[in-house]
Amino acid sequence: MSRIMIGAGALRGLQLNNRDFVKFQLRNYTKARSEMEERKKTGNLHLSYSKLKELRYEEGRKLLRRKTDKTMVEEFKKATEMSIIENSANENQMLEFFDLFNVLSFGGFDYYHITPIGEMIEDGESIVGMGSTDLVLVNSEHLSKLKQVIDCVPSLKFMSYMDENNNRSYSVWNVNTNNRIDFLTFRRYQKGIEIVSEDSEDFENPMVLYANEGVHNEIPYRSISSTGNENSKLETIYVKKLVKQKEA
Repeated sequence: MSRIMIGAGALRGLQLNNRDFVKFQLRNYTKARSEMEERKKTGNLHLSYSKLKELRYEEGRKLLRRKTDKTMVEEFKKATEMSIIENSANENQMLEFFDLFNVLSFGGFDYYHITPIGEMIEDGESIVGMGSTDLVLVNSEHLSKLKQVIDCVPSLKFMSYMDENNNRSYSVWNVNTNNRIDFLTFRRYQKGIEIVSEDSEDFENPMVLYANEGVHNEIPYRSISSTGNENSKLETIYVKKLVKQKEA
């Protein structure tokens, strides 16, 4: 069995709040026990897989729809919007943030970096002068779990807010810096992945891009682009126009 070794230097900046993580695990345990007792009372101890999936989806949806405090959102936007990576110190901040996200998302998350930053990092190029926002495609079924993991890291803040077009948006902010990662969600199907976007009409034909595996500071990460290599896998992407629904 192959093993992936992550050097200690690669984990610099990963300050996991152990107390918060323990509280998170205890809450999950207590909730699971409570749900088990309720199901025993109703005689419905064994739920079908589809019912469990539905319940988990609704729980995750409620978690993600909690808006971040307005003041925090204003601070986040002021620090990050239309911002660039200004110098080598700011570049190092972004690289550490990039590594930290990849450590957190290593445990089974379905995601891809899709901005030029990922490709430039892979090629060893300087990212000074690039925008300080990375964009990540993430499986919508994994987003609530990713939020819970991010919430255990004091230096990061998961943001849930409405954008200028009144659309629900999700990001993670490297607090007190101009570095952010915006999330664009997708649904995975056997035929490929489907992105719903308010910025485009339905694409008549799907896009076929290359899914690549990269390594930075001994940390593996996933990216997707129009170029690949002999180890790349093809990913079919369908884009559909967002049909707006009234906020719950």
